[in-house]
Formats: sequence, structure tokens, C-alpha cells
Amino acid sequence: MRPGGSSLPSLLLSAGVVVLLWSLFAKRLKQWRVAPALVIACGGVLTSVIFQVDLAAPLYSPVTERTVEMVLALLLFVDATEIRGGLLGRDKGGALRLIFIALPISVVAATVVGAYLLPTASLAVLLMIACAVMPTDFSPMGALFDNNKVPSKIKHLLNVESGYNDGIVAPVFVFALAFAEGSGSETGLGSAFETAVVSAGISLAVGVVVGLLVAGLANLTMRRGLTTGRALGIAVIMAALLSYGLGSVLDGNGFVAAFVCGIVYHLFRDTRLREAELAFVEDVALLCNLLVWFAFGLVLDYIFTSAALWSTMTLFAILAVTILRFGPVWLALLGSRYSRAERAMIAGLGPRGTASIVFGLLAWTKLAGEDVDDASLVLIVVAWTVALSIAGFSVAAVSLASRSKESS
Repeated sequence: MRPGGSSLPSLLLSAGVVVLLWSLFAKRLKQWRVAPALVIACGGVLTSVIFQVDLAAPLYSPVTERTVEMVLALLLFVDATEIRGGLLGRDKGGALRLIFIALPISVVAATVVGAYLLPTASLAVLLMIACAVMPTDFSPMGALFDNNKVPSKIKHLLNVESGYNDGIVAPVFVFALAFAEGSGSETGLGSAFETAVVSAGISLAVGVVVGLLVAGLANLTMRRGLTTGRALGIAVIMAALLSYGLGSVLDGNGFVAAFVCGIVYHLFRDTRLREAELAFVEDVALLCNLLVWFAFGLVLDYIFTSAALWSTMTLFAILAVTILRFGPVWLALLGSRYSRAERAMIAGLGPRGTASIVFGLLAWTKLAGEDVDDASLVLIVVAWTVALSIAGFSVAAVSLASRSKESS
């Protein structure tokens, strides 16, 4: 990591310019199959290079920790509400296979591989890395789906997986954080497990109560014409933040509570009345995503070193976006209704996104005060994994698009 200097107004100005330029040319960039994440992240890198950004103070700031947690809470909430076709979508069997078979296998496999490639890392740190790099996110790579080479049933299944997997690993990530803060001892393991169980229970209760309350009030006020879909979108955003805040105050986990709240709200909200509010919520989530990708560009340039590039950390990142994704998914879908070619496509399409970045930043803010080496390791591995994912799946999007044109 290199020193430098910058001012907050300069960063805000740069972020505003980059997001503004993307928004003005979003349609053309989409036609060229250029992912928004790639554009915004490159803008962050250029900003860091031009202004010689010093992220030391912001990364250590408690404000950053809370901001990162709130962003994660909002994104997990939105992910849970975007699933179409019921709780697990139209293919419940396929979704269960990916979420409860492929995902745990991939997390365990990543932890084991990490033990060989990253031998200085503790078990807690390895588990944190696995939880951060294995969940998929298709929000930054929508261009992958804008072609006829990906069947609609595969698109739907992957969207369901993307909506749930980061929320599913969140409690495990929290446990790993608590374990790491307990110095990784046997006593620390027991304490971390107890903390994680209590936190999960509180988070579950808060998410259920807030989700039921807000969904019930939303149904009632919409049926009686007391509000509008646009105004209700603000209430939904507040529900995510309320569940986060209440979960944190009650010694639970805020972003897990927000994820549960999103699931409950999705289940009990009248589907005939919610399209306008979700459009607003998705727009807010998109803006948060863009700002996270800009921050990712800043971080990527800040942590870049040639030594890290040619290291086992990069090898681990390559394995994370290829074999460690492909193998577990392929195994989980054996015996399913998907053909060999479809299983290969599902296993091969697994971009990483905003949740991975936020998990990495959250690990840094929690660990840096006690062990900066562990904090740096998590952040660097996550950054390389996401960067490789953006590059690789951007090429895949262009390739699929060209094949679609040839076959049409």
C-alpha cells in the first residue's frame, strides 16, 4: 500500500463526474456490453492515480465501518426482495441445490485451498476470505444476460442464487470475524460460536418483526389509498435501515437482520401492489452499487503492488472465480433437470460483485486495529478476485453477444 494525499471534496467531485458520465452514456455502453462496474471502477482507479489518494485515515475510520455495514444491509435487503416467482423462484429444486449444496461446498473448498496457498492466515481469516469471494452477484454484469445464448430458466436460477447467497454466508462471516477478534484460540472459538448464535437469533427476530410490520402497513395503506408507490419506496428503504439499526442496538447483526427483513417483506407484501416501490428501491440500490464500485477502484489502486500481483494471493483469486465455483456447482446439479451443457453454463457464470467488496472492506475495518497483516490479506485477495471477475466476465459478455448475433 502506498502513501499519498487527497481531499474529500476532490473525491466527491470525481465520484460525481464519473457517475454522471456513466449515466449520460449508459444506453450506449450497454449496447457495447461494457459493464457499469468496469466503467465506474476504472474511474476510481484514475481518480486515485491523479489525486494520489491516501485511504489510510478513511479505512481506519469508525464512520467507514458503519457506512459499509449500512450499504451491505441495504443491498442484502434489496437482493431478498428482487426474487420473482415465490421464495425460491420458479425452480425451487435448482435453487436449493445451489444455495445449500454448492455454496457450502465452495466455501469449505476455498477455505481448504486457502490453507495451502495462504499458509500465514488463521482459520478465521481463511473463512472470512471464503465467505467474501464465493457468493455471486449479477448486478454489475447484466450484459451477460442480454443475449439469446443464456436460456431464460438459467437466468432466473442464477438471479435467485445471486439474491440469496451473500445473505446466507453473512452469519458465517460474522462468526469468522468474532473468531478472529478472539485471537483464534479454542476459548475464542467457543465464545465466537456463542456470540454468533445469539446474534443470529436476535437478527432473525428483528428481521421477522420489522418485515411483518412494514409489509402489513404497506398493504393496508396502499389498499386504502393513503400513500403512493413512489412514497412507499422511501418506507421500504427505511425498513432496511430500521432493521439494521435495531439489530445493531440489540447486539444482533444489522445486515443479517436487514436480509431477513427483506425476505419476510417479500413474502408478505401484496405482489399486486409493489412494483412502483421496488423500482425506487432498485434505483437507490443501483446508486449505492455505483458508489461502492468507485470506492473499489480507489482501493484497487491503493493496494496494488507487483509483489501481490505475482503471488499465491492472485493464484487463489484465479481459482476462486474458476474451479472453486465450477466444481461445487457441477456436483450440486448432478441428477437435476439441467443438461450437461446447461450445468456447465450455470457453473461457469459466477461473477463477483458489490457484496464481496463490502465484505472485504468490513473485514478490514474490523481487523486492521488488531492485525493489519490479516486485514490487508483479506482486502487484497477480495480485490484481486473481484477485479479478475470483472475482467473475465466482461470478455464473456462480449463473446456471448457476438455469438448471439452470428446465430440470429
